Amino acid sequence: MTERIAAAAFSDLGLDDWRVLLGGIEANFECGSYAEAGRFAADLAALCDAHDHHASIDLRYPDLVHVMSTTHFMNGLTDRDVTLARAVSALASERGYVASPRDSVALEIAIDALDIDAVRPFWQAVLNYVPEHTAEGEQVLAILDPEGIGPPVWFQQMEEVRPQRNRIHIDVTVPHDVAEQRVRAALDAGGVLRSDARAKAFWVLADAEGNEACLCTWQDRG
Repeated sequence: MTERIAAAAFSDLGLDDWRVLLGGIEANFECGSYAEAGRFAADLAALCDAHDHHASIDLRYPDLVHVMSTTHFMNGLTDRDVTLARAVSALASERGYVASPRDSVALEIAIDALDIDAVRPFWQAVLNYVPEHTAEGEQVLAILDPEGIGPPVWFQQMEEVRPQRNRIHIDVTVPHDVAEQRVRAALDAGGVLRSDARAKAFWVLADAEGNEACLCTWQDRG
């Protein structure tokens, strides 16, 4: 039976190659060359087949393999992801690949809406996205790239229009252990802290002209 795993529980497992982002786990491995990275990606695909649990695998120049695992039918992190993460890390360690888990980042686009059901079909059509998986009868609050390449788009329910505020903002989800460093870097680069009331779940930041981004982690979301 597949069991859900909380982000905090995963972080206590000692799987140091991995970080929790957006209901899944991600890892990055530097393999020494592009060809070696390609071989590793192919071997990871076979490893996923063997475990009957299929991660998203991204090969990038010059030698990087990025791996993201989530349990789609449960819309989150489970023990199946833990088992696969152990196997992937074991293979990487056996080959001497270098992990850079703190480099992981996940991007979402958030759209404020007074009537989510009215605006969502437009974005689904213009992006050629599909609705997120929800339980029967639940409202669809996000749409996804069916190929898993573009960033997710989610819709934030508003009670009234916020005057002089942007209606679209970027959510940047980072590993929990780099969040405060990233906030400082954004402020040092001329940004403004709009709110840290929900930190460490998210900090609301803005550029010099007021365009907003939320810097997010899995922490403090209870």
